[in-house]
Formats: sequence, structure tokens, C-alpha cells
Amino acid sequence: MEKWWQIGLFLLIFSLVVVWVTIKFSQKIKARKLHKLVSQGRKAEREAVSFLQQKGYQILQEQVEKNFFLRVDGQKVKCNVRADFLVKKGRKLFVAEVKTGHQATNYTRPTVRRQLLEYYWVYQTKGVLLVDGENWQIRQIDFPQSSKKVNRLEIFIWSSVFLLIGFVLSQWITI
Repeated sequence: MEKWWQIGLFLLIFSLVVVWVTIKFSQKIKARKLHKLVSQGRKAEREAVSFLQQKGYQILQEQVEKNFFLRVDGQKVKCNVRADFLVKKGRKLFVAEVKTGHQATNYTRPTVRRQLLEYYWVYQTKGVLLVDGENWQIRQIDFPQSSKKVNRLEIFIWSSVFLLIGFVLSQWITI
């Protein structure tokens, strides 16, 4: 009987050791994968500078942080975002985000789309550039339905037209 008890205790201890080693090994593998992803991302960001410049974009800032505020239950809460680049092409300003990996560059994924929309909303640029840091492609992402930006030229033209009509009518009435 004593022998069975010792075998059971040995099996229990052995099982616990196997579980512990498996967990540690799994954590080490995850840490290596994460380190590799971060390294790939940083390398792609460094290479993206020359890539964007070759495509005609002027790099204005790197790792651009911007604060914005939310209201939570009536209280103002400060938040911030950090985009990889603020770039300009011609007269148009863009936020550029460099991504690596198929899932990361998939702009239809909710997490990617939400991040790009947040950048678009916070930075108030013409659009957001999603830079694929593996295949070296640039996708310009626009959110036309979310933009309530005022077209100043259109306002100026319509104001001028109404001012001219008002002037003509005032002259016609006084005659």
C-alpha cells in the first residue's frame, strides 16, 4: 500500500514539474515572437523614411504624439495617440502608419480600421497612409463620411455670389 502512495506522489510532483516547464517554455516562445515582431516593426519604420521620400512624401515629424480629450460621464479625460509619421505631399498633409504582417496591414480588420480612424480624427489630415513595411506599398485611407470639414473656397464663392446678388438687388431697388 505504501508503495502506491509513493508512486502517486511521484506522479503528482512529476506532473506539476511538467506543467511548470511547459508554461515557462510557452512564455519564452511568446516573448521571442513578440521581440521579433517589435524588431521587424522598428526596422520597417526606419526603412519607411526613405521609401516615403522616394514616393514624393516629405517627412515632417516622426513618432508624432498628439493629445485629445474625451468626455466620460461629463468629465474631461486626456488621452494621447502616437503616429509613426506626419508627412506632406504637395499641399496635402497625411499621417503615415507603418505596419508589418498580413493581419496588421489588413485595413478591413476592425483594430486596424479603428486605429486609422482615430488618427484621421485626431490629426485632422487629408487622409491616413497605411504603409506595408514588408511589401512596400502605400494605401491612402480616407473616411469621407466622417469628415465634416468646411470647404473654404466653396464658402467664399457662395458668399461672393450672394453678396453680388444683394448688391445688384439693392441698386435695382433704389433706381
